[in-house]
Amino acid sequence: MQQDCNLVLYKNGNPIWASNTGGKSSNCYFTLQKDGNGVVYDQNYRAIWATGTNGVGLSYIILQCDGNVVLYTPDARPIWATGTNGRKEIINLEEDSRMEKPSTDFLISEVVLAGNV
Repeated sequence: MQQDCNLVLYKNGNPIWASNTGGKSSNCYFTLQKDGNGVVYDQNYRAIWATGTNGVGLSYIILQCDGNVVLYTPDARPIWATGTNGRKEIINLEEDSRMEKPSTDFLISEVVLAGNV
């Protein structure tokens, strides 16, 4: 998550996917909600971007080895993706599972789960 509230995936310092929310607010964060929707919230807890996948319940998001960030249903059905497959990247997550600044090294940092596991 950039300081301007744009959620961006980088490769070698170059953006390859973005939520296009830059400049809409400040102090934003990304969360995977218990209803399965991935949402960027601003400092006032207003949703400024979402994956549009609410209603699937327990879900998980993975940065795959091919560089694609994919949101899966509990039965492992993909329901949303960045479409960046073939572009191996990293997204670092803070301890509370909020996305933080990306790095250019290849590594899957964590799997983010939503709901009660």
